Amino acid sequence: MMQYPSFKLMMRLAVVLCCVNLALSDVRQFIWIENLELSDVAVTDGVISSVNDVATVLDCSKDCRHNPDCWSFTYNTDLTCHLHSVRLAKASPVHSPGSRHYYRVEAKTKSRSTDNCPGEDGYVLLQGVSVCFKVYQTKTRWLRSQALCNKSGSRLIVLDTVEKHTAITEYIKTNMDEMRYWIGLTDKKREGVFLWENGNNVSYAPWKPGSPNNDMLDEDCVILVTHTNWWNDINCNWRYYYICEKLL
Repeated sequence: MMQYPSFKLMMRLAVVLCCVNLALSDVRQFIWIENLELSDVAVTDGVISSVNDVATVLDCSKDCRHNPDCWSFTYNTDLTCHLHSVRLAKASPVHSPGSRHYYRVEAKTKSRSTDNCPGEDGYVLLQGVSVCFKVYQTKTRWLRSQALCNKSGSRLIVLDTVEKHTAITEYIKTNMDEMRYWIGLTDKKREGVFLWENGNNVSYAPWKPGSPNNDMLDEDCVILVTHTNWWNDINCNWRYYYICEKLL
C-alpha cells in the first residue's frame, strides 16, 4: 500500500523545492502557513479552482504558486485541491476530514536596504504581515538580547497578532533548527501584567498550558517555543537565541 508523506514534511518540501525564486539582486520565499482554525472543515471562500486527483499537497501548493490570483489553497487527503483568491479564507460549517488550509506569506531579502529593512545585514521582510526581523543564533540573557537589539536600531520582536506570531513561527520552523527564542514581552514592572517592548498590553496570547506561572517566583521574561507555537514565562537570566524587529 502506498504511503503518503506527512503534511508537515510536504510543506517543508514546498518551501524548499518549489517556493523560492532566485535572481541576482532579489530573493523571494513564499512560505505556506497552515491555518489551524480551518482544519477538517470545508473552505468555500474565494474558490477560483478545484481539481481532483492531485497526488500531494506539494502539487497543490505548486498550482497556487503559479497562479497569480491564488493567495491560499486547501488540500484534502482525498486528493482534492482548491485554490482561493483570499489569504485568510473563511470556513463553511461542513465537516471535511483530512482538509488542511494554507495561506501564503512572502519573505524577501535584498542586496540593498529597502523599505528600512536591511537585507544585507541578515534581516528578512515578511511582506504579508509587514514585519522586518532578524533571528540571532547566539544564546544570551533577556536583558542582553534587548540591549543588542536596541544597539542595532531594533527591538526584541513584538508578536501581538495571530498573523505575525504564525508567520514568524513558521519561518523559523522552516529555516532554523533551534526552537526557543526570547521575544519582547515581560512583566518586570508589575508581576502578572505583561507588556510588550512598545509598552502595549497583551491581547493575543498563545501561552503554554499552565503558563504564565512565575515558577520559583522568578519568571519575568518570555520565550517563543516554535515547535509547539506557544509562549512560556522563563527566568530572565537563562540563555536563549533571540529575535530583533526593525520598525518599518
